[in-house]
Amino acid sequence: MYKFNAKRDIPLLIILILAAVIRFHFINLYEFWYDEAITGILMYAKPHDFWFALMHENTPPLYYLLIKTWSFVFGINDLSLRLPSLILGVVTVALIYLTARKYFGEYVGYIAGVLAAINPFFVGYSIEARTYALYGFLAALAFYALLDKKDKLFICAILLLSVTQYMSAFFVFIMMVYFIFRRSFVDKKGLKYIFFVSLPIFLAYVYAYHKVKMQNLAGQYIDWVRPADFWNIPRSFISYIFGIKSKSPGADWLLDYKYFTSNIDVLTIGGVLFVLFVIGLIYVLYKDKKLEYYLAFCLLFIPQFAMGLLFKLSIYKVYVERYLFPSSIFAILLVALLLSKLPKFVAYSIIGVYAIFLLFAIRPDYYMGMKALYTIYGKYPYEIGFTSPEDYTIGKYYFQNASNVKLYNPQDPGNTYAIYELIPRDFLPTDLNTTLMISPDPARITPDYTKISESGNYSAYTKNKK
Repeated sequence: MYKFNAKRDIPLLIILILAAVIRFHFINLYEFWYDEAITGILMYAKPHDFWFALMHENTPPLYYLLIKTWSFVFGINDLSLRLPSLILGVVTVALIYLTARKYFGEYVGYIAGVLAAINPFFVGYSIEARTYALYGFLAALAFYALLDKKDKLFICAILLLSVTQYMSAFFVFIMMVYFIFRRSFVDKKGLKYIFFVSLPIFLAYVYAYHKVKMQNLAGQYIDWVRPADFWNIPRSFISYIFGIKSKSPGADWLLDYKYFTSNIDVLTIGGVLFVLFVIGLIYVLYKDKKLEYYLAFCLLFIPQFAMGLLFKLSIYKVYVERYLFPSSIFAILLVALLLSKLPKFVAYSIIGVYAIFLLFAIRPDYYMGMKALYTIYGKYPYEIGFTSPEDYTIGKYYFQNASNVKLYNPQDPGNTYAIYELIPRDFLPTDLNTTLMISPDPARITPDYTKISESGNYSAYTKNKK
C-alpha cells in the first residue's frame, strides 16, 4: 500500500496539479475529429450494433468497453468522453515520476515528472477520446510492476495491453524477455513458475495475432500513412519532444512553432537534439551499465526499428507515432536521465527554456463548426448529407447518431466508401431535392446547389429549385 509522505511527495503533488491544469485548459478547446467521432458513435449505438462493431473494429475492445460503461454514468458529450483520457494521462505522469524516482534516482524523477506534465505529445493524447492514454498508462504500469517485481500486477497489465492496442506486442515482447531473463538468472525462479506466469501472455497474443490476420490489416486502406524507413526513428523522437497535430486525419504532422513573425524549424532543431541524445545515451549506458537503463533504451528504439523494418518489407505499413505511444514514455525517462547528469543549474535552465519554447506553438487549424451546425440544423425535418466519410462520421456523432444524417458527394456520387468504418448500407440520401448538403470544401459541391449558411469551416447548401 502506497503511503503519502508530505515531505517526499509534495513535488509529485505539484507536478500532478500542473499536468491536470494544462490538460483541462485544452480539453474542450477543439471539437471531435474523425477518430474520436467513431468512439462517440459507438457510445450512441444500440447494444447489438455496439457488439457487432466491436467484433469488426481494428482496435481491440477494452477501451470501448470502459468508455461505454463510463458513458452510462456520465453521459455522452465531448467533455465526458475525453475525461477518462485526461485522468489516465495524469496518472501516467505520476507513474513516470514514481518509476524514475525509484529506479533512476530522485532527481531524475523530478525532471521526468515535469517533462511528462508539460510535454505536448503527452498532452495531445491525454485530451483525446481514443485508446492512446489507456495504452500509455498500461505500458507505464507494466514497466513499473516489472521493475518492482510485482509479477501479478505485471501480468495483469500486460494482458490488458493485449486487448488495448495490437502494436503493444512490441513492448510486451521486450518486457517479457527481460522478465524471463531476470526471474530465471537473477531471481532464480523455477522454470515451472516462469512457464505458468508467461502462459496467459502467450495465449493472449496468439489470439491477437489471429485477430489481426483475420482482419487483414496489411491489406486495408493505408495510403494516408507516410512512407517509412529507419529515418522515421529520429522523426519520432522529434514528435515526442515538440508534439504533433493529434487531431488531424492521416499521418502525424509536427506542431508548428513561430517566434513573432518567423517560423521555427523544429525538424532541424530536433535533429540536432536527437544526435546529442544518442551520443549522451551511449555514454551513460556505457558508464552506468544498469539493466533498467538498457530496458528503457530497448523499449524506446526496438519497436520503432521493428515497425520501420515491417514497412520496408511491405508487411505492415502502419508506422505512425501514436501507434507506438509508449515509446514517448521511455524517451521522457531517458531524456530526464541525461539531464540529471548535467549540473543542476544547466538542467533547470534547459527545462525552463523548453517550457518557454512550448509557448510559441501555433494553435493547430483543426476543422471547427460542427457543434454550431447541430445548433442550427439539429431539428432539420429532412435529410442532411455530408460530402466525405470523415465529415459524415463527425456529423453523425454531433447529430447524436440521427437516422437522417447521410453521406453523399455530388462530385463523386458512385463512391461506396467500403474501406471506412461505421458507414451503413443506407448511407445515401433518398431525396436530393430536400437534402441539406454540408461540406468544408466547395469543390465537392456542383453548380446546382446554393450556399445558405456558414459555420466555422463548414457551409450548408440546398438544391436549386427548378
